[in-house]
Amino acid sequence: QAAPVPLSALSQSAQLPEKETSAAAAALSEAGRIKYLMIDGERQYYSAAPDKNWRDHMAGLLNDYHRKYPLRQGMPAAELRQRVFAKFNAKQFSALLEGYAADGLVAPPGPLAAKADFVCAPAPKQKADLDAIETVYREGGFTPPDWADVVNTMRISAVDAAEYLTWLLEHDRLIRAGEMIFASGAVREAEELLRSKFTVFTVAEARDALNSSRKYVLALLGFFDARKYTAREGDSRRFLKL
Repeated sequence: QAAPVPLSALSQSAQLPEKETSAAAAALSEAGRIKYLMIDGERQYYSAAPDKNWRDHMAGLLNDYHRKYPLRQGMPAAELRQRVFAKFNAKQFSALLEGYAADGLVAPPGPLAAKADFVCAPAPKQKADLDAIETVYREGGFTPPDWADVVNTMRISAVDAAEYLTWLLEHDRLIRAGEMIFASGAVREAEELLRSKFTVFTVAEARDALNSSRKYVLALLGFFDARKYTAREGDSRRFLKL
C-alpha cells in the first residue's frame, strides 16, 4: 500500500533510464496492473492491487459515519486520509479522491468526505426537534435561553444535543456569539435595528434599543466586531459601511 511515486523515483528504483521506465509504466497501466495520478502536471504511479481494498475500506467507513452522524455533511477528510491513506501526502490524497469522485464513489474532495449519494437530511424526529429548538430561540429574540436549559426541557440526550447544535449552526438557523446562542434572524434584526438608530453608539444605548440585558448585548456586539460590522472607538462602537 505504498504511496504513489513520480516517474523519476520509479526509474531510480528500477535502475532504468526514464524513457524505458515510462514505456514500462505505460504498458503496466494499460494492463491494469498499476495506476497513476496527475499531480502538478506529472504522473505518479502506484500499484493497482490495493485499490479495491482502499475503495471498500473507504466506503465502509463513510457508510458507518453517515449512519452514526446523519446530520453531518461528512467525515473530516483528514480523518479519512489518516485511517485509509496514511502514506499519501495531501496532494496525492486529493488527486485520488478526485478520481474516486469521477467514478461516482464520493463527493468532490473538500474538507469533508462523503459518499456521492449521501444526502444530509434530518429524520422526521430530528426535524421536529430541530424546528422546536429554532422556535424557542426565535421567540427568545435578543434574550435567548440557555442551550442546556432548552435541551434538558426537551429531554434531548447530550449526544443528540451536540449533533443538533452543530447542524443548526452549520445551516445558519442559529448563530453562536461568544458564549451565547441566538436565532439567526434575531442577530440580523439586531443589526438592522441598531443601524437604523445609530452610527456611533454605546453598549448602554444598544441595550436600551434592543430592550435586552448587558450580557446579551455584549455578545451581539462582539459578534458584530468579529464580522467587521462595527469597530470599537473608545467606549463606543461605529457601524462600518456594508
